[in-house]
Amino acid sequence: MAHDADLSFPLPDPDSARAVAEALRPEVADGPEGSTTVLAVEGAVVRARVTADSVGGLRAALNSVVRLLDAAVRTL
Repeated sequence: MAHDADLSFPLPDPDSARAVAEALRPEVADGPEGSTTVLAVEGAVVRARVTADSVGGLRAALNSVVRLLDAAVRTL
């Protein structure tokens, strides 16, 4: 059974959202085993769709995505 979550991260402007998403794509592609994260940009919002094989895997993947996004936003 797959578990999933959708996250939205509003940023100051569309250019920032694109820059953050592009910077994070290689990192989220190498996420925890058994999980997949897809990033999308909609205006000034970065959306992350996280899917994992288990609840523990989903938690680990979500923690990774949130930490990466937090670090990227702090550098803006």
